Amino acid sequence: GAAAGALLPAGATRIVLCRVAGDGVTRRVATPAERAVVEDVLADPIAVPFTRVCPDGSAPYEVAATWPSGPAVLLSVAPGCDPEVENGSLAAQLSADGTRRLLVVLGHVR
Repeated sequence: GAAAGALLPAGATRIVLCRVAGDGVTRRVATPAERAVVEDVLADPIAVPFTRVCPDGSAPYEVAATWPSGPAVLLSVAPGCDPEVENGSLAAQLSADGTRRLLVVLGHVR
């Protein structure tokens, strides 16, 4: 079973990076290197029951993960929101370094 409080439980078989923009959503499968960054950054923070405050209300990025069994997880990533990452039921504030590393990966979504 997944660790309690994990935003992204270990063992995902596929991670898809999404950018949500005015012209629609673009998606691509994370490379092994990008996936390692995503898993490392999101394995760390302690997630709390979800409440989010956004100055502009937008979440420009999403990370979708699937496992061999069970439901997929869709994480919404919104820099500038508090907290920055949520999966619909849990949320977590990343470290500044974690945020930067995650955005570098997500920023490559075209």
